[in-house]
Amino acid sequence: MGFIIESGLDMIRNEREKQLAVRGFDDKHDDVHAGEELAQAAAYYAIPEGREPMPSFPETWDPKWAKKDKHTRIRQLAIAGALCAAEIDRLRRAGKK
Repeated sequence: MGFIIESGLDMIRNEREKQLAVRGFDDKHDDVHAGEELAQAAAYYAIPEGREPMPSFPETWDPKWAKKDKHTRIRQLAIAGALCAAEIDRLRRAGKK
């Protein structure tokens, strides 16, 4: 068994912080995606390749962000988790439960 340097939760948190600080995907940016595109993108990254039906990447987003194949499986899941966190925050700001 290998030594875990960074936990899954840490990886998700670090990815979300990168989305905010580096990419500029802040609350204002995320609130534009009221059609639950953040959740759709999270599903796209979370589901392993070859599973049917495979969730599609949000059609309203620039395809340059659909880089699933570029990432390792663990990195895909960290991105998915960060997108889920962003969607939860967006829903809470919108007063949803």
